[in-house]
Amino acid sequence: MKKVIAIITIIIVLFAGFYIYKIKSFENQRPEKITNAKAAMEKYLSEKGIKNGDYDLFVDYRLDSKMLGYGGYVIKVTFKDEPSVTYVYDYSGEKKISSRSMVDNSNPDNKSFKHEN
Repeated sequence: MKKVIAIITIIIVLFAGFYIYKIKSFENQRPEKITNAKAAMEKYLSEKGIKNGDYDLFVDYRLDSKMLGYGGYVIKVTFKDEPSVTYVYDYSGEKKISSRSMVDNSNPDNKSFKHEN
């Protein structure tokens, strides 16, 4: 019985160490990943005919989002002509951007958006 408990303890410690290692390596790569996602999003919007000064971007790379099967990158876009609406996109790191949601912060019941994809 003591051997089983020792083996289970060793397995738990190994998994915890691996998890901590993954988080540390993730944190070291984070600035580069955010820069890449921002560049990809700016290219995506310019291909849609939207000028660089017409919007504000917020990019975050989230490990929990990646682990849940999303792209890992969460990109929030607010357009100057629609400041109360936040467009949320996912980016997988493989140059694939997909629209996740649109939220009107001043009128949650609003379903009409100018920049729908």
